[in-house]
Amino acid sequence: MALRLSVFFISGENRLKRIDRMEWDDCMIVSYDDKRVRICYNVKMPTISQFYGILIQMYFDDYKPSHFHAIYNKNKALIGINDFSLLHGDLPPKALSLVIEWAKLHKEELIKEWELASKKKALFDIEPLE
Repeated sequence: MALRLSVFFISGENRLKRIDRMEWDDCMIVSYDDKRVRICYNVKMPTISQFYGILIQMYFDDYKPSHFHAIYNKNKALIGINDFSLLHGDLPPKALSLVIEWAKLHKEELIKEWELASKKKALFDIEPLE
């Protein structure tokens, strides 16, 4: 699972200088060479697989029906796990067919991932389409 990291430097007046902008799940402050550094991470939607430029992600504690997110370039889609239907969004036809082919091969793993995500447990990587 890939984590997105960001670093914030804290000056003597406790002002933050943000290097990059995102919503973060948790942060911690560490000291390094008499400077305090805030390290933050985002695991709201970890990437569970990646192939042919397509990211497969799943939110923690997401709404039903069970689904995963497929992202290709600027296109985003929600795909149902039970029937592989396009629930929302769009993907180019070739990308959509690759995502559905991959999902059919990994349906049982996707069901397990959904159960883990609904309990806010760590997710595992699923083999990419080859």
